[in-house]
Amino acid sequence: MVKYMIEDIFRTPVYSTQLNVDNDKLWQDCLKIKRKHPGGNLISNRGGYQSGQLLGLKTERFQKLANTIAKHAGDFSKQINLEIEKLKDLWFNVNYYKDYNLLHDHFDAYNKLSGVYYVKAPRDCGRIILYHPGKYVEHSWGVKTPKGQHNVWTASIWNHEAKPGKLIIFPSWLEHSVEHNLSKSPRVSFSFNIV
Repeated sequence: MVKYMIEDIFRTPVYSTQLNVDNDKLWQDCLKIKRKHPGGNLISNRGGYQSGQLLGLKTERFQKLANTIAKHAGDFSKQINLEIEKLKDLWFNVNYYKDYNLLHDHFDAYNKLSGVYYVKAPRDCGRIILYHPGKYVEHSWGVKTPKGQHNVWTASIWNHEAKPGKLIIFPSWLEHSVEHNLSKSPRVSFSFNIV
């Protein structure tokens, strides 16, 4: 009998957990910022609203969320043996009906981890899609994998459902997008980078 081994190399870690946060009050704080600064930013978002930098604002709930994210990022980084320093930035996104986010990453010379925290996530509001870092996996293997039988080796994308209270952290270099919000209610999330 021939012995063999399959090695998992170049793995991509993704951390997810459920937080216990008062999302209704957090949403009210977001609305105050949105009213004060109605223009918002346009980066990867198509439609909707993206706030400016929230770190440094004297908003207790934003600071508490930032501290909670930093703690979970610390736990994650220890598990994968990655040195991190701090939460660099934090902003919120409001995506209304049919709004979405283009394929993008958060890579720069300093960002190590990035992620999302969901405040409001109604049914059919769109998933976050994480893309395999090997750009040719879909072309090379995807067409040869039986429909519905993709796995951690052959999948070119990995979806995470949006759910209120869900925190997801991933490498900053990992490309991702967000599907169209097909709900009539807004999807509200916070995004961040960790250096």
